[in-house]
Amino acid sequence: MHKRLSASRFVTLEGSRTHGVFGDPEAGCANAVVLKYLADGKLPTPNITCQKS
Repeated sequence: MHKRLSASRFVTLEGSRTHGVFGDPEAGCANAVVLKYLADGKLPTPNITCQKS
């Protein structure tokens, strides 16, 4: 699906086996990416990989 949506962004939380990680206390980097997008409406850089915090 991600490959078919040219404007989509993929944020991966390294070591996670869950589809949605937003709000997870160990997903600080991923949470920050989402919150920044919600605040300013600008898409992040494509395909971000975050480490658990």
